[in-house]
Amino acid sequence: MNTPAYRGLDKLDPKFREKVEKLLPFMEEKGWFITETYRSATRQRELFNAGFSKTLDSMHRKGLAFDVAHNGEQLYPKNMDTWRELADEAKKCGIDWGYDLWKWDNPHFQDGKLDKVPFWSRSAWRKLMPFLDNPDAFEEATMEKLQWILLKMKKIKEVGPMPMYRLAVMLKQFGILK
Repeated sequence: MNTPAYRGLDKLDPKFREKVEKLLPFMEEKGWFITETYRSATRQRELFNAGFSKTLDSMHRKGLAFDVAHNGEQLYPKNMDTWRELADEAKKCGIDWGYDLWKWDNPHFQDGKLDKVPFWSRSAWRKLMPFLDNPDAFEEATMEKLQWILLKMKKIKEVGPMPMYRLAVMLKQFGILK
């Protein structure tokens, strides 16, 4: 990857930065440090292409997330209690832990004010994601599978304006949406 990780707090959303600054003394006391905050589109694409991120629409891009590591014996501790202690303190500051949101992504923390998408909806969205960046794959999808995905998608209140816009454009392009 050519683009270095950005660790500064100055590009974070101002209200989120206040929450992070409240958490920092606890993090420092317990040996945690921030490995990345804001990400440019280029950096996000590099991480996505390398398989280190599952999305191009990361909260890091919006200045609403940060990743951490630990100064202890392990950079990314295997002991979940170590992570849980940080997550519980972060929650007090209005910050959600990636593991609590998705059951993976321990180093990730993001603004707790964001709307939560139910697990089954995220699952449906993930099934649709490969088609959003690859129209050829979209054409190969069976109507039955696509109808199931769209049925699940109807229950999502919002997944962000850009992904929904791209979805609408593609559905119009293939005559599924008028």
